[in-house]
Amino acid sequence: MATLKSLAAQIKSLKNIGKITKSMRMVSASKFSKAQLAVKGARVFGEAAEIYYERAEIRLLPGTLPENLYIAMTSDRGLCGAANAQICRYIKDDLKQHRNEINHIICVGVISRNTLKFEYAEKISLVVDKVGAKPYTFLDASKLASSILTMDEGFNNGKIVFNELKSVTSYRTIATSIYSLATVFAAPKMNFYDNLDPETVQSFFEFSLTCLLYRAMVESSASEHSARLIAMENASRNAEKVKNKVSVQFNRNRQAAITKELTEIVSGATAVNTAKN
Repeated sequence: MATLKSLAAQIKSLKNIGKITKSMRMVSASKFSKAQLAVKGARVFGEAAEIYYERAEIRLLPGTLPENLYIAMTSDRGLCGAANAQICRYIKDDLKQHRNEINHIICVGVISRNTLKFEYAEKISLVVDKVGAKPYTFLDASKLASSILTMDEGFNNGKIVFNELKSVTSYRTIATSIYSLATVFAAPKMNFYDNLDPETVQSFFEFSLTCLLYRAMVESSASEHSARLIAMENASRNAEKVKNKVSVQFNRNRQAAITKELTEIVSGATAVNTAKN
């Protein structure tokens, strides 16, 4: 049986845990409100780039050996449920279907690096850390796009894997396709656009890649705050339940100890009175 001292220590610890999780929930709620507004603006950029890829019918060239690139949009912090784990799971499942192809992985956030390095360390080409502390900007996406385009490892097509925000309590893991500049040049309907010299196509290709990355960054950030908000709310609720359960046990043990002491006192007094008589 646990002692009163140990139960009192557990109650104090659970109270502190509840205070921490409630504080983290409030912080996540504040950050989520700002991130939710940013998502509305970022989606316009991403959807425009996706329409451009669709209308130009950009596809992998027939007979070309696929050289796939996976960009995992995670973060540096945990305590957000399965938000980051689902992205890594998506990439793992996709890699199992493309074992014989050349694959590269870019980890945005150390969470994906720490998860994927055990099975696919040799495929990780770039790790971007110290992300998520501040809201993402278009400049952040531009820097990442520049790093991708200047990598030694090339790619013919790729996927940006991220969490798309659905509501304050839900999100889904999706992937947006990206293609190399050579694949974009060879698109069958690129000639529908007038006055598209190679320099213009390259500029628009770099801009569209940045737009897709920016949208993925903002969406994943908002989904992370949403998941952390729900996780911290559940943690606070669970801590309160456990605290109440331990408090009941503490009160029972204390009452039992008091009853035992009173019984001993009464028994001692009765024995003294019996001896005197």
